Amino acid sequence: MKQMNIFLTMLALTMVGALMISCSSSDETTAPVGPQPKSDNYSVTQTVTISLDGEAATRSLDPTTGAKTFVEGDQVALIYKSSSTNQLVKVVSAALTNTEITDGGKEANYSFTLTDTPVSDSKVRYIYPAAMAAASMPADADADNDGTVNYDALNSQNGTAASLNNIDLAICDATLNGTTLPDNKPLKNQLAIIELNILNKEGVIFNYHIHKISLNVAGGRSYNIVPTDGKTFPNGSIYVGMLPISNKNVEFAISINTTAYNQQNNYAPSATNKTLERNKIYPINFTLNFDDGNVCTPLTFEAYEAGASVTFTLAEGVTGSVIYSTDSGATWSDYTSGTEISLANVGDRVMFRGNNASYYNDPNYSHFATSKCYIYGNVISLINSTIYGWGRVLTGNHNFDHLFYNNQDMKSHPTNSLRLSATFTPYCYEAMFSGCSSITTPPYMYNSEVNTGCFKEMFKGCTSLTESPYLPATSLNTDCYKEMFYGCYNLSTVICLAKTNKSYGCTNWLFDAGRDVTGEKTFYKNSTTTWGDSSPSTIPEGWTVADYPY
Repeated sequence: MKQMNIFLTMLALTMVGALMISCSSSDETTAPVGPQPKSDNYSVTQTVTISLDGEAATRSLDPTTGAKTFVEGDQVALIYKSSSTNQLVKVVSAALTNTEITDGGKEANYSFTLTDTPVSDSKVRYIYPAAMAAASMPADADADNDGTVNYDALNSQNGTAASLNNIDLAICDATLNGTTLPDNKPLKNQLAIIELNILNKEGVIFNYHIHKISLNVAGGRSYNIVPTDGKTFPNGSIYVGMLPISNKNVEFAISINTTAYNQQNNYAPSATNKTLERNKIYPINFTLNFDDGNVCTPLTFEAYEAGASVTFTLAEGVTGSVIYSTDSGATWSDYTSGTEISLANVGDRVMFRGNNASYYNDPNYSHFATSKCYIYGNVISLINSTIYGWGRVLTGNHNFDHLFYNNQDMKSHPTNSLRLSATFTPYCYEAMFSGCSSITTPPYMYNSEVNTGCFKEMFKGCTSLTESPYLPATSLNTDCYKEMFYGCYNLSTVICLAKTNKSYGCTNWLFDAGRDVTGEKTFYKNSTTTWGDSSPSTIPEGWTVADYPY
């Protein structure tokens, strides 16, 4: 067996620098061992040492150091021509073990077993990672043929930086020295990387509301980017590895998560005359004229009269951070519980974000006290200060219990909506708006399942409320709607798609609801449900009951 050392040197990845891995021979010497037949078959194993310099990096940067290191399981593909068939052969190195990785991960020993005698002095190709080598080799071709590479792996990606490890293609084309593997040849990365961000009309990044992205290069390849869960991308930039292009138009097809918004939203922006060189990252931002219904807007209070104010008092034991901004989110400051924020002029506003799983600590609840304010934005910004879009999972219980209780002059904003974009936990919204007698429009919620007591007394005493939130749950839970609209005297529209009206879920939920309405009052129900009229869990007299028009 003949052992030879190949060093691959990666230059640091920068926005304008080229990343290169190079091969060079080692200074170490070992006794040469010639090819040895095993049984009657040709089989020669050569061990290759691959090293990375201290500055080497990959496009999916390590979040701590940014340095690329070899890891257990790494493999490299070798392409060469067989002398017996005159066709190309692919050999994949043995997967790295921890004992084969040295120098803090900057160096590793890869072993290739050649099962066909190479054509002397013919072309060879190294492909890294091995997964980017084609499954089958092109016929009657040399090793540097494009058919040796699995470019189709680029067609479907998930947009994460980590996934680029699997497609961060590097190739080294060289020539055998007789039947000996070549050395001192560069292995060059082949891809350009797009760092993509989608912004809503307010300039807020909302990648985590994107359902799918397609990139189509004029006269070239198409790339489909779909999140791992098939629904929405994680927070942060969306990364796409693609082949270099020169002065080409790139058309994007961007699909908003229609499940979250209950509507169809597709956009087709384009990037014209783009040149994307290999080994470079290209930030591309698109601003879409999309109204996300204030999902990306933190919880906001806005003065509708001069001299307004907001005070947030945290329950004892709620110790996570809360921050606020009075300049539309340009700067944020730590908030001290009980501090009054004055909004001197009409239109002045304050936004809140936080990092607390719940704002309730039995038996105490956190509470906003407001004066002369509109309320809008996404209340879930209090749970996670950076990711508060659709699909947040609440934990614990009583998360927002009594949060806005008895703010009698707090009003719904005439154009900006209030959002609760999370799953429901036991008693999560109990009495949340109870006594808020100036609220006319409920927050937008969309969840097909309810939990114990999740909406109990939520709008009790909201005498100006005119419509219910959309309630799509088909099954009820204990006390889920108990006294939810109790005393909502001006309520005129309810949408509830429950398939049962058992009293354990709806006790007194519409007691006195719509009492002051002189016009029509409509209760929209699931077409399979029959509601009675004698139980306190059912519909009051004077309401028109109709099947909901899906």
